[in-house]
Amino acid sequence: MNIWAFNKPNESSLEFVTNSLQEGISRFGWSYIDTADLRELQHKSWDDMSEDELLIWSKTSFLLNIKKDDWIVHINVPNWGMVTTGQVVKEYNFDKKDNEISDFRHFFKLDKETIIQFDRDNSNVLPSINKKLKLRGRYWQIYAKKDFFTSINSLKQDNYSNKFDKIVLTDFTEGIDHELGQPITNIRFEIQYFSKIFEEIQDEKIDKKQVLKIFSNILTETERIGGYPRKVGQLSDTFKSV
Repeated sequence: MNIWAFNKPNESSLEFVTNSLQEGISRFGWSYIDTADLRELQHKSWDDMSEDELLIWSKTSFLLNIKKDDWIVHINVPNWGMVTTGQVVKEYNFDKKDNEISDFRHFFKLDKETIIQFDRDNSNVLPSINKKLKLRGRYWQIYAKKDFFTSINSLKQDNYSNKFDKIVLTDFTEGIDHELGQPITNIRFEIQYFSKIFEEIQDEKIDKKQVLKIFSNILTETERIGGYPRKVGQLSDTFKSV
């Protein structure tokens, strides 16, 4: 198993390459003619190749060495300083049909579950790998495999933790909306309802039982509000124990 790094595509091709990666397809350039399929060019002698074919072969023949289970790393994709990588599940292929940019027709299928995008300066990326994620040519290999996968695993764990925190925060804010919002709504309704009744009393006499009922209802709702800090405290203790 090898790790291959691909140089950043030109600006006019960057969006196309980025979108392809989101679909699990890794692409490489130097494929602007219909006869650029390396599987066919490898059977041609240099004398039988056209000038374009010879140039393409010299720039891209290494792609035939990329095997299933290898990893491909796209440098500065989707933008400068970012990296997108994934594991190969199907080896070299070529788009017979031209595309919108008339290039980047060499491609590999990646396992979408393995694809990860990250900032190469992320603290989870080991220094030995960070140095390898900077431009060195059309392509190069990363030989520090152990450090590479240590970095990838740390990044994935960090991403998982961030997603978990987001889920917890969403549940927490929804809880606030329900636990605090509903009692406050009830209190406002109670006050508005009885205010209207009192306004309609002509003899200015107020029923003591009605007033006590208002106070009782308000106390009931504020008890619900008062119980919420305890729940927040329990949640905080849970995070401290993780």
